[in-house]
Amino acid sequence: MFSCDSCDENSVSTAGASSCTACNAGTVANDDSTECDECAAGTYREADMSSCDSCDENSVSTAGASSCTACNAGTVANDDLTECDDCAAGTYREADMSSCVNCDENSVSTAGASSCTACNAGTVANDDSTECDDCAAGTYREADMSSCVSCDENSVSTAGASSCTACDAGTVANDDSTECDECAAGTYRDAHMSSCDSCDENSVSIAGASSCTACNAGTVANDDSTECDECSAGTYREADMSSCDSCDENSVSTAGASSCTACNAGTVANDDLTECDECAAGTYREADMSSCVIVMRTLSVLQEHLLVLLVMLEL
Repeated sequence: MFSCDSCDENSVSTAGASSCTACNAGTVANDDSTECDECAAGTYREADMSSCDSCDENSVSTAGASSCTACNAGTVANDDLTECDDCAAGTYREADMSSCVNCDENSVSTAGASSCTACNAGTVANDDSTECDDCAAGTYREADMSSCVSCDENSVSTAGASSCTACDAGTVANDDSTECDECAAGTYRDAHMSSCDSCDENSVSIAGASSCTACNAGTVANDDSTECDECSAGTYREADMSSCDSCDENSVSTAGASSCTACNAGTVANDDLTECDECAAGTYREADMSSCVIVMRTLSVLQEHLLVLLVMLEL
């Protein structure tokens, strides 16, 4: 007596069949071997496989697949292995990597990247590694530096700088190191100095000076050390003196004098020591005398002449 046999694995038949039909790759026989069902998306079956297997890591498939497709670099398989999703911006995946990883320090990427791009000197990656932002003015970053750092003393930079520029002598960096400001008139800065210093006594400068200029003899610096003013008439200043001094007794000067001129004998300095006035008639002054005095000897001679005249009249 004959009997009906079950179909082989992954073969199916209809009622009254004299043979079974093998399921195509990508399909698998249902439990009662009556239909070939498609492998679910995210799985596959080759013709010699007994069941639908999950795709390998970072490979995907659609329903009824006989094989899986590897995700391209820059993408990664979703959880059910049905689609390749782009790596998020700020991450990347090379073809042999299992997952998307963050970009290295100061490297950035867009979505779906297989590698990251290093930020140029003068820029730094933002927090999510999606863009390279310029270093702020007053800072800089060289290619091998991890972050933007402040410029050195008296150096300045614009936004996006890879180095800072030293301020010229006579200028000084402003508080945020973005501009070199001129030293104020009356001050100066050598290239090695940290700040603008006041000029020395009786030296002056204009704005932006790298040094001060000593006032000539006969002049003295004004209060803010911006100009050399002439000593007033009746005073003088030698080069090594700190201020204009009054002329000595019976010496006079004009404005801007480096020394005073002694009045000649027979003359005496006026009150403001600007001119030598002649002694009045009947007075005199020798060179070593402080003032003009009455001629006493001449008066004595006159008195003698008067006495002689009186005696002669009495006779």
